[in-house]
Amino acid sequence: MDDLTTAFPGCDVSLYTEAEGKGELVISLKADGKGNFYTGKSINWGNGLYPTITSPAGNKENMLEPIKTGACNSCHGVTTDRVYIY
Repeated sequence: MDDLTTAFPGCDVSLYTEAEGKGELVISLKADGKGNFYTGKSINWGNGLYPTITSPAGNKENMLEPIKTGACNSCHGVTTDRVYIY
C-alpha cells in the first residue's frame, strides 16, 4: 500500500490543543477503508487544533500549523499533498 494511491485503513486522526501531539487531546477518530473519518460531535476549534495522524503500525505525522475546520479535503489533494502514512 505504499503506492501513494491506495488508502491505508485504520489510521487514527487526533486533534490536540498544541503541536506535535501535545496539550489536551480534543478528539480521536478512526479512518475507514477509504481513509475517510467523521464525527457527529461538535468540535470547539477555538484558536485552532493540531492534527496528528497515527498509522496502525504506530508511525505518526503531525501538522505543525493549527486548523480551524475539519474540511481536510479543501486543502489536501487540492493545494496541499494528501497525507500518506504506513
